[in-house]
Amino acid sequence: MSMIQAHKSPAAKMLRKVSAWRKGKNVKVTVPNWKLTEAQAKKTNQQFVTLTGYEMWGDPNPKQTKNK
Repeated sequence: MSMIQAHKSPAAKMLRKVSAWRKGKNVKVTVPNWKLTEAQAKKTNQQFVTLTGYEMWGDPNPKQTKNK
């Protein structure tokens, strides 16, 4: 299997997207509409919806609070 074919698996594709999201890149993720939580669900009858990485996983670099 060549390197190009290895990168085509869905798991490898999602890992690349998560890695890019952690670096602060603007990532788009397409998911089935039924897998969304109520907070994420858009009022739509579409089978798949596209979300940004921020909508899907939140802020990649959350602000840390100081512990006293």
